[in-house]
Amino acid sequence: AVSFGGQVALAKNVTGKLNILVTDSEVEFDNNFGTDPGLITESETFNAALNITAALNDTIVWTTTLGANEDQSITNGSFPSDLTTERSTLSSDFVFTLSDSTVLTTGVDYYEEDIVSPTTNFPISNRDNKGFFAQITNANGAFGFAASARYDDNSAYGSETNGSIALSANLSDNIKATASYGTAFSAPSFNRLYFPNFGNPDLLPEEADSFEVKLEGSNHILEWAVAAYKTDYTNLFGFNPNTFLAANIGKAEIEG
Repeated sequence: AVSFGGQVALAKNVTGKLNILVTDSEVEFDNNFGTDPGLITESETFNAALNITAALNDTIVWTTTLGANEDQSITNGSFPSDLTTERSTLSSDFVFTLSDSTVLTTGVDYYEEDIVSPTTNFPISNRDNKGFFAQITNANGAFGFAASARYDDNSAYGSETNGSIALSANLSDNIKATASYGTAFSAPSFNRLYFPNFGNPDLLPEEADSFEVKLEGSNHILEWAVAAYKTDYTNLFGFNPNTFLAANIGKAEIEG
């Protein structure tokens, strides 16, 4: 793997950051179905992100990020495959400092995904997602509050609205209690949909509802935290051991 990163001042109160990551890996594994002694999967990835941050004044900061990703996986053997995907992203947000204790963040983001190869006429080989989001946080004395909302318009799966809320209280100078609830939506990746001998084009988006309570503290010797959480999934991404294909698990629950 090779990574590169740098930051430069473009103007007064304006900075630019560039990060690049390139990986090249090879995995060997046994072949239980064909006649050859084993299989090799070669994977190459390229990730780049350009970030521009500008402090417009004492209370408003504007950030825009451009991103590009390419992922190629090639498997040789009895069941050969070659899948290359590309993803382009753009996000922009404003952070408003409304007071010493209250911060508001609003923004938009966009991504587009394409299957570069193979050139098979997949049911979906290109898709995009437009997102709009807002978050407000407030920390006033012993109590804190945070709430967020997000709207997504996905070209393949339609629109979804999700959000979260969190409350916190300082029980003492060294002990803090928090409780949070949130919902989430995730579209299946192209690999889960179409990766040869694994993908399932009938996959549905995964949805989740999560709740957590947490107690944490510290002193001059140690820091500690105790948490209880529960997440209910609908159409959880999983694997069907009978077909060896990606699958949705209709209902699932994770707690701890």
